[in-house]
Amino acid sequence: MLIKLDDGRMKDVPVMDVTPQNYIVPDGEEGDYHVKMEIVSFSPTDGRRLSKPFIQKFDKKIFENVMQRHLSLQGYTFVILHDPTEYLKQKEEEKRQIQAKMKAVRDRSEAQKAKEFEKAVEKAVAAEIAKLSKKSKGKTDADKGTTDR
Repeated sequence: MLIKLDDGRMKDVPVMDVTPQNYIVPDGEEGDYHVKMEIVSFSPTDGRRLSKPFIQKFDKKIFENVMQRHLSLQGYTFVILHDPTEYLKQKEEEKRQIQAKMKAVRDRSEAQKAKEFEKAVEKAVAAEIAKLSKKSKGKTDADKGTTDR
């Protein structure tokens, strides 16, 4: 498994040597828990380690609500290599910022549409008034005693 060294280089090592400090989270899997786990067992005759650790990935909610407790009850020892809590908080904040920007654009757009509508109404009213005033130029007031016949 590839790990990152202190000087920035990468090195291929057995899973046993992977730690949270040198673990490289694969792209696209930052939102999951990455756990190195094993049921530790040794040979009764010579004390040699028989078990081998492996890395398992879990959804955040499932791991926190169910798996962490059940793995302990089943005898697994585990080391959390990647905790997605900070990553998910950061993503949620980015999402909120994008939604706020979208709302501001939407509000600005709606205000602009309202102004355009008001201008169109004013223009239509002005045109109608002009049209009515042209029609009434040929007519005279009934109070003056003249008619339009």
